[in-house]
Amino acid sequence: MSKQFVHLHLHTDFSLLDGLGKIDSYMQQAKDFGMGSVALTDHGALYGAINFYQSAHKVGVKPIIGVEAYVAPRGMRAKSGKADAENYHLVLLAKNEQGYQNLIRLVSLAHTEGFYYKPRIDHDVLRQYSAGLICLSACLAAEVPRALVAEDYDQAKRIAAMYRDIFGEGNYFLELQDHPAIPEQQIVNKGIIELSNDLSLPLVCTADVHYLKQEDMAIQDILICVQTGKTLDDPKRLKMTSDTNYFRSPTEMAERFAHVPEAVSNTAMVADMCELEIRTGNWILPHFPVPQQKTTEEFLREKVLEGLVQRKQEGRLGIGIDGAPPAWHAPGTTDLPQEYLDRIDYELEIIVKKGYPAYFLIVQDFANWARSQGIVITTRGSAAGSLVSYGLGIVAVDPLVYNLPFERFLNPFRPSPPDIDMDFEDSRREEVIEYVSRRYGEDKVAQIITFGTMEAKAAIRDVGRVMGMSYGDVDKISKLIPMMTSLTRSLETVPELRKLQEGDPAVDKLISTALRLEGVTRNAGTHAAGVIITEQPVMTYAPVQKDTGGGEKLLIQYDMRNAETIGLMKMDFLGLANLSVLGRAVKILKEYRGIDLDPERLPLTDPKAYELLSSGETTGLFQVESGGMRKYLKDLKPTTILDIAAMIALYRPGPMPFIPVYIERKHDPSKVRFLHPALEPILADSFGVLVYQDDILFISIQIAGYDWEKADKLRKAVGKKDLEVLKAEEEKFVKGCQSH
Repeated sequence: MSKQFVHLHLHTDFSLLDGLGKIDSYMQQAKDFGMGSVALTDHGALYGAINFYQSAHKVGVKPIIGVEAYVAPRGMRAKSGKADAENYHLVLLAKNEQGYQNLIRLVSLAHTEGFYYKPRIDHDVLRQYSAGLICLSACLAAEVPRALVAEDYDQAKRIAAMYRDIFGEGNYFLELQDHPAIPEQQIVNKGIIELSNDLSLPLVCTADVHYLKQEDMAIQDILICVQTGKTLDDPKRLKMTSDTNYFRSPTEMAERFAHVPEAVSNTAMVADMCELEIRTGNWILPHFPVPQQKTTEEFLREKVLEGLVQRKQEGRLGIGIDGAPPAWHAPGTTDLPQEYLDRIDYELEIIVKKGYPAYFLIVQDFANWARSQGIVITTRGSAAGSLVSYGLGIVAVDPLVYNLPFERFLNPFRPSPPDIDMDFEDSRREEVIEYVSRRYGEDKVAQIITFGTMEAKAAIRDVGRVMGMSYGDVDKISKLIPMMTSLTRSLETVPELRKLQEGDPAVDKLISTALRLEGVTRNAGTHAAGVIITEQPVMTYAPVQKDTGGGEKLLIQYDMRNAETIGLMKMDFLGLANLSVLGRAVKILKEYRGIDLDPERLPLTDPKAYELLSSGETTGLFQVESGGMRKYLKDLKPTTILDIAAMIALYRPGPMPFIPVYIERKHDPSKVRFLHPALEPILADSFGVLVYQDDILFISIQIAGYDWEKADKLRKAVGKKDLEVLKAEEEKFVKGCQSH
C-alpha cells in the first residue's frame, strides 16, 4: 500500500457558489502531483460525480465518490424554526457498488424527505444505509468538532463512538485539518487526537479543498459573497478567514502533519479500501408490456405494420405533395407496397440491433395517448425520416414521399440513442408526463437537471455588486459585452471595453476577477423537455431531488450528458405555445361550428392557404411571422409545402443569402443550375439550391463516396460551423468526388 497522501475532502464548483475549483483542473493537478487517487465530497449532492469519475479516469487517477452531507440535529423530518435550520457536516465515501447505491439513497432522501434549508439526513437513516460507506468526522461544522469547541469532551466521545457503531469497525475516521488562522481548529485537532487514542479510532488529515491554488482564496471569498448576497465591505458577512483550503501537494500535507504521520498514510489506506466501478454503456429502459407469446421485437413489427395498413386504408400513405395518390393506391386494401416493406425491414433491423424496440413502443404509447385525449402533438427533427415512427403514429409525415433518410435519425454507426423530440400543447404537457408517471410508476419517472454557469455579463454584474461598485458603472461595462461572448473574446473584439480596463484600476480589478469566475457553476435548474423513465426506481441509478421550481416531481441530479453516460435514455416532452393555440382553435370550431378538425389531416394543397401565405399576413403563425419572413413569402408566392419547408430552412443566418436565388429560380425555371449533373436528383425540388442538412448527407454519400458515419460527421461540422473539421474533410471530399 502506498503511504502517499490522498485528498479525501474536496469541493468543486458543484458545491454551488461555495466551491471554486473545477473538476478537470483538480484532476490535472492530481496527476502532476503523482497522486493515485482523489475523493469528491461536494456539499449535499452528487451533481459532479459522473464528470469527476470520467475526468479522473482520463488522467489515470482513481476516483472516490463521496459527499459532505448535512445531518439534522433533531431528525431529518423535523422542520420547524431555527433549531432545525442548523445542521452538522459529515463526510461519506463509497467503498464499492453497495456503498455507491447507499450514497445515492442517502442523498436522494436528504433532498426528497429531509430538505429544510439544506438537504438533510439523520442518524436513523444512516444506520439503515451505512453498508459500503466510509465516514470521516468532517470539518469544524461537524458534530464531534462542535462538541470539542464547546469543551464537552464526553459528548464528543459519545458521538464518535456512535458513528463507529453505525459504520462498523475500521470504517469511521477522525478528521484533522490544518488551518492556522482559525483558533478553533487547533482546539479540535488536539481533541481529535485524544479521541483517537481513547477509542482506538484511526486518523486522517484533509485540506477541506475549495479551490485549486492558495492565491485563489480571494476569488473564493467573492464567490461566498455572491452566494450570500453580501458585499466585501459588509462587517457581518460570512468570510473566508483562512487561505489554506487549497489543493495541497502530498509533500506539503506530510510536512504539516509530520507529528501524526499515520493521519497521512491512512488517507492512502482509505483510498485502497475504495474500489467502485460505475457501469456505463448499457441503456436502461422500462419494461414495456407486450402480449404473451410475443417478443418486444415481434410486437413492435406488428404495431408498425398495423399502423401503416391503417394509414393506407385512410388514404394517408404515399400521397404526393400535390395530393395525388400513387399508382399502387387502392383504398380499403391491406397489402403494403414492397418499397414500404423493404424500408420497414431495413429500419427494424437497425432498431433491433441497437436494442431500441422498447424505446419506440414507449414513445408511441404516450404519443397516441395524448392524441386520444385531444392534445395536439407534433414531432420535430430527424425522427420524421423514420417509417417505423410513421407507422407507430409518432410522426405524421410519410418519409418516403419526402425522400427523408432514416440514417439522419439513426444509423448503424451512431453511438448515441435515437432522439425523438415530441411537441405538446404547452398548457397540457404536464398531463402527458402525469400519464407516463401513472403508467410506469411515479418513482420511475424523473426530469433532468441542468446547471447554469456564471457567464460573462452575469459575472461582471455579480462581481461589481460584491465589490460595491455603482450600478451605473457596472451596467455600462456589462452592456459592452456582446451576447453569448466570453470575457476574453470581448476584450479582443470590443476596443472600448479594453480601453476601460487599461485606464481604470477598479475596472481592471473587476474584469480580472470576473474572468476567474466566468464558467463557474452557479445554479441548478430543470431541463425544458427531458424526462427519464426507468425499469427500477430512478434512485437505483442516480440521485434525485425535487423539481427546482418548488414542485414535487423528481429530478435526477445528473445532467443530460451524464444521464446518458450511465445509460439513462432521455425522452423529450416539449411544450409549444403555438400548439396550444391550435388546440384551442380546434375546440372552438367543434363547439361553435360543429366541425371536427384533425390538424394532422389538413390537406397540403389548399389554394386559399397559399394565398394567405403569399399575402404576408402571417402574424401569429409559427416560424413565418417575422417581418423578414413575411416579405420573402410575398416575393416567393409559395404554391407547395416544399416552398414553405425550404423558406423556413433557409431563413437562418448562414443560408439566408440564398433565399433570393431560390425565389428567382422558382419563378424562372430557366435559371435553375446544377454544379454537376449528379446533383440534379438530389436538389431538383429546391431548384438546385442546397437547402437541407439532408442534402449534405446525400451529396456526401452519392457523389463523394462517404459512408453514413463520415457523412453524418460532415453534416454536423457544417451545422456547427466547425472550421477545423471542415478543413480536414475538404481534401477527402474533393478526392471522393473526383473518384466517383
